[in-house]
Amino acid sequence: MLMQRPVGGGGIVSLKEVLSAEEFEYMQKMAASRFDQIDRTLRELPREMLLVIR
Repeated sequence: MLMQRPVGGGGIVSLKEVLSAEEFEYMQKMAASRFDQIDRTLRELPREMLLVIR
């Protein structure tokens, strides 16, 4: 499971500003290794749900 701690703040913050370099690299590796599963799951969702996620 790809996990991420909550990103605080009131404005738009870059993920690189919040995560350490190691955490960012880990998230990239995990997403890349599971891209097929992530893509398949997103394609199976109803379009309305994708709008909510965005």
